[in-house]
Amino acid sequence: MAFPGFCGNAQVKWVTNRLFWADLCWFAAMFGLCMGVGQALLAGSSVLPFGDETIHLRKIFALQGWLAEADSTVEKFRLMALSGDAYPNVQYCFSQLFLSGERSIEHARLAQVALSALHAGIGVTIGRTLWGRPAAAAYVAIACFSPLILAYGQRCFIDVALVSVVGIALLFGEASDGFRRPGHTFGFILWAAASLLVKWTALVWLTVPGLFFCYRAIIASSTVSQVRVGYAFRLLGLFGVSVASIFVASRLNPSTDWRADNLNGLVHLMVMVFGLLVATWAAFGAKRSPIERCVASVTAIVMMAGPWYASHFHFLLDRLSHETLVASLEVGRSSSDVSDGIETLRMMVPAGELLLVFGFGVALWVRKASLFPAARVLGATVGGVLTVVFLPFNGRYFLPVVPLLAGAIVMPWVALSRSKQWALSAAVIGMVVTLSSGATFVPARADPLRYTWATNRVSVEYPLLPFGVGRVPAPMTSTELADWLDELEGVCTGPVCRAKLNSPVLFLQERGLEVVAMTRGIDLRFVQPCVGRTLSLGALSSSLTVCD
Repeated sequence: MAFPGFCGNAQVKWVTNRLFWADLCWFAAMFGLCMGVGQALLAGSSVLPFGDETIHLRKIFALQGWLAEADSTVEKFRLMALSGDAYPNVQYCFSQLFLSGERSIEHARLAQVALSALHAGIGVTIGRTLWGRPAAAAYVAIACFSPLILAYGQRCFIDVALVSVVGIALLFGEASDGFRRPGHTFGFILWAAASLLVKWTALVWLTVPGLFFCYRAIIASSTVSQVRVGYAFRLLGLFGVSVASIFVASRLNPSTDWRADNLNGLVHLMVMVFGLLVATWAAFGAKRSPIERCVASVTAIVMMAGPWYASHFHFLLDRLSHETLVASLEVGRSSSDVSDGIETLRMMVPAGELLLVFGFGVALWVRKASLFPAARVLGATVGGVLTVVFLPFNGRYFLPVVPLLAGAIVMPWVALSRSKQWALSAAVIGMVVTLSSGATFVPARADPLRYTWATNRVSVEYPLLPFGVGRVPAPMTSTELADWLDELEGVCTGPVCRAKLNSPVLFLQERGLEVVAMTRGIDLRFVQPCVGRTLSLGALSSSLTVCD
């Protein structure tokens, strides 16, 4: 818009530049704040990995070694893009950027913090174009700084990474305005594919919002009902063809190998690269209608993520069958898991129910109700229900609910005045800061209660906090661990170091010590029985016998 006395183009350019620099400053501020908080929490986290974290750290370090041994760039790309067992490799590959040639548990955890910081930066900038700056700031507070997000973020869990990539994908998808904006469409394609290549459960959380994005493209492409129905059937056919193609490809070339040496990697990589070209065409091709961009976007996502799923399809089906069986046994054994799950969801989004009701009430009151919040709430509901039904109970499986509901909470605020938006944002930020400060920056109690999650700096206590959120760390300092590794390095002279763990204590696992030994290049393996030199484990009331 041109103003009297100004050159129209110059005025628009000046405003655009001002917003760009403002967004850049907000991005940098949120990214830096999230990194700073994350590093402060990591400084007090347990030096010993525990539980499923050991699995992910082992795979990060294994991929690091295989990439170092790869003979060509194509081989490295194949390892990064196609290897994996139950989980793809995007988070493991991203972690390589922080390892700097070393095997470091701290740096691997820092990679996860950086991904959350990226989510915060993108949330406060793209969120500004969607809902306004006050709502965007509140979204970041809920989605990136809620107590349980910070608590889980101290461990290397791909479920925490999934929160960030799913949140970013939804931001780009909504900003694409039914695939009408090229740059945001391209961003949605990349982050949706990345979400699917972090963990297969991303499909559960992205399906409902993704269908809504497609619906927006359909209604934007035509006003004729029959034409819209035709577009819908074509999209359903595309989804069916995509699933069938993955299934057929899995029958032709099945694999469950982590390193995937037996794959025809070149064909799979060509499909993925071609998918990237389709994504570019979908986003930036001239004079493309929204429905054309939608079809091309779905095709690109399938081509970029599909090869991994085709090569691991049967393994995933077996894994899902196993998880479903475990889930049904757990629900049959203890119906309290369901109530624990509900309480977990309430903790993940502080005052979530009240804020959602208030938000929808505001939207209806001013008659500016939007389907975007409803799509997010429905997506969170479907994802939560499917998680309860098909997966064994674990609090972190529900984490993608957080960005979904955070967006639904703040969306209706755009109907309010600017001052009321900032007042609401300040209230939400204050609530999150109060809860997070009281729950995270306090000395931890050492009592190993079932309903307590704690590290040296994190102590979240709640009457119905479900088992699976975390455990009290083993009382071993970084100095004690370094001294123990030095001693172990001096004793273990062979290619394989066999040992026996004496008098195991709570929260100390053999596989956790194996991962710690990997940081020094020691291939530690536990056997029974064993006779040899005994090494103390610092303050732990246990020791390690290295076999002669």
